[in-house]
Amino acid sequence: MKKNMYSVLLHFFLFVCLVIPLHTTANAANTTDDCLQILASDFAGNSAKEFIGTQHLNITDSQYQTIRTFTLDLTEKYSSTKDKITAIYQWARDTSLKASVGESAPADLEENDPYKVFKEKTGVCQGKANLCKTMLAAIDVPCIIAHGYWETEGHAWDFVLCDGKWGIVDASMWQISLDDPSDISSHYKTDSLEAVLYEKDGFEFTYYLGGIGAVGYTGNAERLEIPESCNGYPVISIAAESQIYYEHSFQDTAAKELVLPATVKYGIYLSDYEIRSFYSKSLASISVDENNPVFASYDGILYSKDYSRIYSVPAGISEVTLKPMEILEKNTLTNLSNLRILKIGEGTKELEEDAIENCEHLEKVYIPDSVTTIAYEKSNGNVYEAFNGCPNNFVVYASAGSAGEAYAKKKGLTCKDPKELFPADYSKIDELLKTVPDDSDLYRYTPDSVSRLKEAIQAINRDCTAAQQNLVDEMAKNLETAIKKLEVRPAVPNTNETEKPQPDTETPETHVPDQSGNTETPKPAAKPTAPAKVTGVKISYKKSGKAILGWKKVKNASGYEIYRYQNKRWVKVKKVGKKTSFVIKKRSRKTVYYRVRAFRKKGKNVSYGKYSRKVKCKALQKR
Repeated sequence: MKKNMYSVLLHFFLFVCLVIPLHTTANAANTTDDCLQILASDFAGNSAKEFIGTQHLNITDSQYQTIRTFTLDLTEKYSSTKDKITAIYQWARDTSLKASVGESAPADLEENDPYKVFKEKTGVCQGKANLCKTMLAAIDVPCIIAHGYWETEGHAWDFVLCDGKWGIVDASMWQISLDDPSDISSHYKTDSLEAVLYEKDGFEFTYYLGGIGAVGYTGNAERLEIPESCNGYPVISIAAESQIYYEHSFQDTAAKELVLPATVKYGIYLSDYEIRSFYSKSLASISVDENNPVFASYDGILYSKDYSRIYSVPAGISEVTLKPMEILEKNTLTNLSNLRILKIGEGTKELEEDAIENCEHLEKVYIPDSVTTIAYEKSNGNVYEAFNGCPNNFVVYASAGSAGEAYAKKKGLTCKDPKELFPADYSKIDELLKTVPDDSDLYRYTPDSVSRLKEAIQAINRDCTAAQQNLVDEMAKNLETAIKKLEVRPAVPNTNETEKPQPDTETPETHVPDQSGNTETPKPAAKPTAPAKVTGVKISYKKSGKAILGWKKVKNASGYEIYRYQNKRWVKVKKVGKKTSFVIKKRSRKTVYYRVRAFRKKGKNVSYGKYSRKVKCKALQKR
């Protein structure tokens, strides 16, 4: 026992003499004072009671009762809360000196579980912080476990509320300050807390690096917009990883889109701002406020502001178009089980070994001509290459003579013309469509010319690839001809009517004289003002395979018409009332498009608004 005692004292002496002097002048940002200030401002009274207990710690009730009984006996002789806390600190601090009297704990306990530390008199900083929190719960003292650094070492300790003041208790580094923690706080850098401090709009927040970090979500929204602030503090981070002390992890949500505000700069628990491990399986897109100084997004992927580095690729994404990066480094894309199509950015030069790894359902890869080096080496029966753990039958889209084609030949993969992967250019057609008269104005033209125009529009096939550009150009030519050949109806002679004639009406109605003998043709009722164009059209998907088409309400609309593009033309599939959604019960095995327009009815007259933008409904995947 004496030998063990001398060894411990020697190590402690060396630490005091050699280690501390090296770091006492370290210029670490004093986030600990900031954190203590937040706790003092918002959790000095009854609101701090929620931090009493063992909530997230791995301990059974019987184990807790054992520690509680011991703690009550240990502190029974003290009358003040401060003296009781000090007694608990001193006992936990000295556990390593009592190793010879330690007892065995259940074998299934982890090293830092409080009951194991209590019984076996062992444990590192996390274990002692867990034990102190458990013992303090026995005397009803609020305690929050903190994570960060002691000087330059990763560390865990306790913030404790004593007589209305928050102090520091650190049984691992033999530090305690309950009256004025500023005398030791300069040694600590607080990164985060094992506690939810605030809740707002379903989001949960804790302290993180001088601000507030979003650590969980209790709602069911498919689009998560992280707020810029909470309780007056900026929201500067988002928890990347699931932690047991945050019950409602982002990774457990059904969200499909994550939106980061300009204030978010960090990802919790990962270094260098990284939040790559955000692996919610449903998440398909991450977008960022354009004023964010650290992050940017493109095609649903999170990048550094200058697009030189990928920070996070949503696990639910199925098609990726990368920004050009000179080198795709190891694990640029990894463990993306939903990824089917990958388009490497033009300007990328090299794909390192394991650049794309374990994307088990990858089907198509575009490799631009700018890529000159693709890792591929056989050695002692092993293959070291850029696409490690990916299928052996994905199709490479690369130009003849390129490094991509050479790679495909080495692997025995099919190589195709890149034009077959990219969509054709429809810009001319889109410009021509802007000049087509609205449906409500087509009555001005002859039925034959309108019919030819509609045929030209319905013949537009939006599924053509760049390899079929000639077909798209032909469609554009036919549409342009049809627009130019729209014939204006000749004026109707001998009529005093000032109202617009009805569409496709070639002969006037015959009217029966009324009782006064008046045979004058009555003027038709004025058509209602056309409603505005439908906006905000989007499609969301359910696990059942159904999809929901939704849009924003249009003022004064009587209802809406839903159109689907099929068999090379737009077909009306449903007319609905004032509701702003439509359930697509039977999704196609192919990608299809939908659009919506509003209508307004007044009597027998109906006016139509402009069509919304078209939205893509993803093909239903085979199970």
